[in-house]
Amino acid sequence: MGQYLSSPVTEKDTLEGSTDDLSYGISAHQGWRKNMEDAHIAHHISKDTYLFGIFDGHGGPEVAKFCSMYIREELERSGEFKAGEYEGSLVHVFHRMDDLMRSAEGFSQLESIRKSLDKASATEDEEGDDTYSMLRKLAGCTAVVALLKGRRLFVANAGDSRAVLARRGVAVPLSHDHKPSAAGERARIMAAGGFVSEVGGITRVNGNLNLSRAIGDLRYKANPALEAKDQIITAQPDLCVEALVPGDRFMVLACDGIWDVMSNQQVVDFVGARLDEGLTPTQAASELLNACVASDPRETRGIGCDNMTASVVVFKGLDEEGADFVTVDNEREESSTVLEVEIKDYPGLLRIIAWVLNGLDLVAENAVVSTDAEGIAHNTFWLTSLSGNKLKDKTAEMLADQVRDYLMYCTHQSDVKAATEFTSGPITISNSEDKEHSVIHVREDNPSPGFLLEVASALTGLNTQIQQGVIQGTGNCENKDTSLGCDARLFKFWVKSSTGEKLNYEQASALLFTLNVVLGNYLNPLTPPDAALEATNNTSTA
Repeated sequence: MGQYLSSPVTEKDTLEGSTDDLSYGISAHQGWRKNMEDAHIAHHISKDTYLFGIFDGHGGPEVAKFCSMYIREELERSGEFKAGEYEGSLVHVFHRMDDLMRSAEGFSQLESIRKSLDKASATEDEEGDDTYSMLRKLAGCTAVVALLKGRRLFVANAGDSRAVLARRGVAVPLSHDHKPSAAGERARIMAAGGFVSEVGGITRVNGNLNLSRAIGDLRYKANPALEAKDQIITAQPDLCVEALVPGDRFMVLACDGIWDVMSNQQVVDFVGARLDEGLTPTQAASELLNACVASDPRETRGIGCDNMTASVVVFKGLDEEGADFVTVDNEREESSTVLEVEIKDYPGLLRIIAWVLNGLDLVAENAVVSTDAEGIAHNTFWLTSLSGNKLKDKTAEMLADQVRDYLMYCTHQSDVKAATEFTSGPITISNSEDKEHSVIHVREDNPSPGFLLEVASALTGLNTQIQQGVIQGTGNCENKDTSLGCDARLFKFWVKSSTGEKLNYEQASALLFTLNVVLGNYLNPLTPPDAALEATNNTSTA
């Protein structure tokens, strides 16, 4: 079968551990490939510091293995790490791997790794050291590395391995793939003297690599006039910093063998379901690999046939049941009930809280709203009933439950609240109408010139990808949808998020509110924050 074995190697190489902060499990298998070129790490560096990484090799396993052996040591040795400059330390250590491999000592280590792995697989090269010298320049690896310091998560990525966070059941990307088809990557490659072409339907760098950033691949990093970040292929990582908050259940790091088969949200849904069943992180990771491996390469055209490695890191104390991010206190103040919400800020957060208050006929006598440097929104409301009294205990309990429920978005399949909130009024958003897309309906009785442009601008302004759009209604009463008026138009848009998923609750909330504002239409039952506060005579101070 050419580049594939006659049957996949599915024996798992696993690693697991647990502390007071988290538990993790890593699972890897060779799959259909003739050699295993992935490597991984999991280190508990100090009391509140952890390091996880996935390295997906190409051109041989040695660079991935080299990184797994030395990246922790070099990270801790860096001045940036010692000074607490963790973003800088991750950038430093990615380039440091390249520098080490260029050295005589590094070359010797790469050669030793290659020879030992060749012997283990009975494929030792007989052409001598010149061959190893050439292979050193051809081999490389992608790298996605997550450094957890307390409750701050630093993720560095070069290539197309990926990290994703499960936040209240929603997949939050912690990295983005580096492909030569991206405009910024293509521009750097061409400015450095390289070229981008399509080979067999796949965009490649200089007719070879199908990714634009990696550690190793030293033959593409040989221009002395350019900085390391500007070379044809660069190890310069993109960085993502996230403050973990209640509702952040777990993180998944995996090589592209997984992401070629499942989307971010599918992986989060799959792993979450296995954890719900009581499986350990290691077992969940192993089942993920089993679900992704192809049964027949000819049927899948190679999808699901790569080496596969997945790391599942479960955070303790941040799961939904233990999340104390909504509190209602009836004892603090003499004449009012205090509602406090501390959660990762996102578009539409205040509107959702105000909508719940309005629905329960509550008056916000005062409010203090702020967002800290880590993106945590701190919202405090002093509330009374319409009669000016403290809330009864039953009402206070109902308030806490409703706020918590509305902020705890699960998945679009089970989000009953979104199904009711977003499917009435002149602007609606549906996740059930189409299998792959969210469908937006915008009805306008008398659309003016430029109306379509306004809608499209609002969608793209929120990083929503418009896949398709149609306009229903002709302005002729004899030939039109009878549910529309003679001059009405129904604009339909099939959209995805910037990561290629259906819109989640947060994205749909922000989009619905923005469309209402842009189009000057507040008839949808989801009332904007200011209108909701005004309707209940609320007064806010920031």
